[in-house]
Amino acid sequence: MLKRLLVNLVALAFGLLAFGVFGCSGGGDDSETSPLALAEDGELRLAVVLEDSASGPLREVAEDFLDACRRVAGAPGGRVAFESDAVDSPLRVTVDWTDTGELDYRISIDSRDGEPRGLIVEAATDAGMMHGLYAILADLGVRFFHPEESYYPLNSRATLPTGYGGSTQSPHFKWRGFHEHTQHPIEMSDFLLRPGEPGFRDYLSRYIRWLARNRQNMASFHMLKTVNLDAWLPYIADYIEEANSYGVNIGMVIGFADQQQNAFRMIREDVVDPATGEMVPEDEQIRQSLDRLLAAGFNFLGFQIGTSEFSKPEDAQALHWLDVAVSYLKTNYSDVRPYGWIHTTCDLKSDDGGYYYHIPEKADSSLGAFVHTTMFYTLGHPAPVYECDNFDHQLDFIERNEGKRELVYFPETAWWLGFDNNAPVVLPITGWSRDYDIRQVLKDRHVAGHVTFTTGREWTYWMYDHYLTRVTWDGKTSWSEYLDWIAPVFGPDGQGLVQALKDWTDLQVKHFYEEQPEIYFYLAGELPQDEIGAQAGILARRPKIAFKEVLNYDAAVFAAWKARDYDMLSRMREEYAAALEGLPDAPADGSDQQKKLYAEARNGLDIYLMRLDHTLALYDGVILARIWAEESKSETPDEADRDSLLAAANDKLDEAQSIGESAIEIFTAMEKQYRYPVELLCREKPETLTSYPYGYLYETSTGYFWTRREQQLATLIGQTFGTLQEEWQTEPETLFYTDDKKTQLTFPEDPLAGGVIKSFIPQLLFGLKGYDSGSGALTLVLAQDYNANFKPDPESELSIPGRIDGGSWEGRAEAYTIVVHDSAGEEIGALTVIEPIFAFGVTISSGAVSALDEGSLTGEITSAGLIALIMSVGGIDEEGAGNLIKSIYGYAAEEPLPVRLSMAFAFEFERAN
Repeated sequence: MLKRLLVNLVALAFGLLAFGVFGCSGGGDDSETSPLALAEDGELRLAVVLEDSASGPLREVAEDFLDACRRVAGAPGGRVAFESDAVDSPLRVTVDWTDTGELDYRISIDSRDGEPRGLIVEAATDAGMMHGLYAILADLGVRFFHPEESYYPLNSRATLPTGYGGSTQSPHFKWRGFHEHTQHPIEMSDFLLRPGEPGFRDYLSRYIRWLARNRQNMASFHMLKTVNLDAWLPYIADYIEEANSYGVNIGMVIGFADQQQNAFRMIREDVVDPATGEMVPEDEQIRQSLDRLLAAGFNFLGFQIGTSEFSKPEDAQALHWLDVAVSYLKTNYSDVRPYGWIHTTCDLKSDDGGYYYHIPEKADSSLGAFVHTTMFYTLGHPAPVYECDNFDHQLDFIERNEGKRELVYFPETAWWLGFDNNAPVVLPITGWSRDYDIRQVLKDRHVAGHVTFTTGREWTYWMYDHYLTRVTWDGKTSWSEYLDWIAPVFGPDGQGLVQALKDWTDLQVKHFYEEQPEIYFYLAGELPQDEIGAQAGILARRPKIAFKEVLNYDAAVFAAWKARDYDMLSRMREEYAAALEGLPDAPADGSDQQKKLYAEARNGLDIYLMRLDHTLALYDGVILARIWAEESKSETPDEADRDSLLAAANDKLDEAQSIGESAIEIFTAMEKQYRYPVELLCREKPETLTSYPYGYLYETSTGYFWTRREQQLATLIGQTFGTLQEEWQTEPETLFYTDDKKTQLTFPEDPLAGGVIKSFIPQLLFGLKGYDSGSGALTLVLAQDYNANFKPDPESELSIPGRIDGGSWEGRAEAYTIVVHDSAGEEIGALTVIEPIFAFGVTISSGAVSALDEGSLTGEITSAGLIALIMSVGGIDEEGAGNLIKSIYGYAAEEPLPVRLSMAFAFEFERAN
């Protein structure tokens, strides 16, 4: 409470200071008007004076400047004037030409008759003049924090700021801006890629204005193959022309053969030469694609060189594609800057054992590099994602390529996919991380630009992007200083809220960087693709530790997990709660806008605590189930214990569900404050061009990342306490088993496919019955055993007659369906093997089968079934899934996929009884 009292006193002091900076005329007789006062007698006394030749965009910026001053002063009036006009306004901001750098500006005091009468903004370009005007508004207290929302501090006594000495102001980074990741169903995927929809183009104009207001000059997006180019190219050309007029460069990311998330790829098997009926050669397709796209006037292009984030073509092939594209640009589009996307994936190796996504450094030096990092992680701390321990390799790339090619640092503020902003998890550590990279790691590096990968700005994520508009310009504003600078938008209690955000930041740095980096995955949400990836060893990020895994821990491993993770989560909950102590749930005063912004941040912090409570309640239920799982292994388990533990576990499930329901109520209430239409953000959206048929906050509104975990616990409770019936229809006499660790995919021979497809295989029970030593007859009783209790999963049992011949048994069936689960135990689909042939070696001792030697399963699966299974985890469409399967099986891209595909597995066995 003492700390909060001190913070409130600081808030009061901050508020008084704000009035001094933004509005006080210096004391004395209140009837006297300061020479720099914006308004007098209820009228704005300001003129913005431009040269007669000022461009249309600069004139619009001058009007925007005046409008902001009117809003601050609460007074009408003022005008934009020109040098040839007779300007009689007592206060002026004069915009003039001078010799500075392309992006630079100077601001000085305009004195007349020995008195300051205004400001002079000087620059060599329209962009520089715009930068200067918007810098004045920032010093006046205006905050352009979101493309659809700005803050104007109402103050009738406001004066023009005076802290200018005429020195040249230059940007820290030459290139500053954002990559709107339109492979995800954010609102910008609609505005940028769907022409002709009412209001969409207006949103883009406001987005351009937001970039210019914040002195940003670069914007990109990810192009999709689902875009109708004929309708789209004129639309995007108009957007590019407008952006360029405000000094903003526009680019996009395209791929050569990328199959992921509806990515646009320049090489397609269905592009056919009508004269020959053959596929147009790849090099020609690249040149044709560039010609068509660049007709819109793009300023730069980014190239994705994988077939997905986790798969690749041959290195030489990718380098050839890059060389074709870069050479063609140098010859025909010399003003278009090319960049390679230097992705983070650590386990995707190049042919020489290095990082595959680093091979663009072998390309022509005119190819720049967007050096990527993901999520909130830095270049200098643990980053347990994309099969990495950290992102040191990305810093190594920067060090090797400094001075050799143009480098742009390309980190993220929101990754989406349940990891951060749509769970949602408020992560002020993101601001701290971007601060660390810019002001610590890169401060002495020759890095030309900073472009931020972003995926939506609700739930306070606007703060991280807005912070970056400050620090990418000046190179010195810290995250903490930014929070103080933005505090007035939250109202009279803003400094107290900011202090909570600072405390949150410090705690997250401690928890996620210094103590236990993987503890974060308990807070993030997870998707089926994450839990399938956990099984297959293909991970963008690790999901939480599965409930089933904790249930099956032995005593020593469980004790270590509890001390490392569970106890830490409990401590974290108390530490974050302490950071909110004394902070009002809602502000007592302030404007409607300030109250809404305060509520957005405060609700986000409350949801964070609820997420911790929810997680702890769920794992409490797992721990109770584990007690019974251990006790039930005894010969005489106590049914009274079972009943009491079952009731207690269900109580914990009820507790978690109640927390989840409360969270969903907050999500529903917050929809009224979203800055874009809820139909685009958080509803089903079949018209989207992305591979996700809903808005990026759809899973927020439905509470998916909360209810999914609740369902997982409900399933675990049912399995553990025996409410799911698992009994043999045909009891085997001898039982053997195999699992994914004892399984190898022998056809097709592809390491990636082998890892993924064998991960679909649950524990399989090979029960044997009815051995006849005379005839060699032996029946295999086959079943699946996902929960590894050596009992058949419901409806998975199949009896297959066969015969032992020469020490080997073989049996056949019409079909066998393998149910596919994710690592959390949820069913995600099925894989049916058609006409399977099972075989294994047999050891006979004393007239009975004593051991099974290596076995096999051969058969066919339908390509449609495999495509459906791949698509069920999301992020890839039917065409992309089909092309990945073709590459695995060695079919040419232009060939049709066969209806059936061969598949073969090899097994090793252990005896279960």
